[in-house]
Amino acid sequence: MSKYNHIKSIPIESIPKEEIAQAIHEWAEGYDFLEKFLWVCYERGIKTDGCHAGMRSYVGFSYEGQKDNELALLMNAAISQNESQVMISPHGGNPLSGPDWYKTNIVVGAETEYEEDGKAFFDSLTQQLKDNHSNTNIDFSPLLALTKFFSDNLAGLLIRIRHNNNEYSFSLEGYFPDKDKVEELNSLFQGCGLVMYSHPEGERKNWTCTCADIETLSSKIREVADYIISNYSINPPTEVSDNNTFNINAHIVRNKAIQEGRPDMFDTWLMTEEERLKKIRSERKKATSK
Repeated sequence: MSKYNHIKSIPIESIPKEEIAQAIHEWAEGYDFLEKFLWVCYERGIKTDGCHAGMRSYVGFSYEGQKDNELALLMNAAISQNESQVMISPHGGNPLSGPDWYKTNIVVGAETEYEEDGKAFFDSLTQQLKDNHSNTNIDFSPLLALTKFFSDNLAGLLIRIRHNNNEYSFSLEGYFPDKDKVEELNSLFQGCGLVMYSHPEGERKNWTCTCADIETLSSKIREVADYIISNYSINPPTEVSDNNTFNINAHIVRNKAIQEGRPDMFDTWLMTEEERLKKIRSERKKATSK
């Protein structure tokens, strides 16, 4: 049984140095090329928090306002390859995924169904990180500034960049049951040239634009980031609500618990909320099986 590779992520700083080799070997799941990449990240002080080397290979990084140059290099290295993406979650991930769930998460990945493409993807990341030089040169500093801005405002938006068939796309995505907020966001994002698309389930929204080349994409990222930071006027949510995602509600409760010096408040809420969500999922499953 694996000691370090299981459902919940483990902060790498919590692992004894004499067991780092074991942890990296287990995370790589038998893929030598992934193990080499994880070692390069570790040696450069880049904190990974998740990875997969099969179909749709990816690696995730915790972002705490540090290692900007290294992460920009890795994002460039990823997006230089066809069928790839960069995804940034300013508010972190699933509150049940481990103690660092609330930290900003950056994921780079290959959007292909073939394991051999995963090897090529990680080999390229490893080499470009070793060379300290990427095959593209997008200025990601505006994107990281926008990431922090979204995080501070609990905006509930995910940032995604894709490279497919020699075309690049930039999008902001989120789950918004509140129609008034959707209209407010749409009005704002239209001002910087993003077009809204609705997912089939309706409450998931995607504001996107496409670019023909890297230079245009880099320029568009700066334009969008500068515009949003200068014009965003939506107040951060302060109360738990069904209009928020599980992640945003968790941030709200966690922030209150910190302010009041009561960590037990968050732990109790999370336990109760987990049981409530399990019950909802069970009821939905029963309804769809009828």
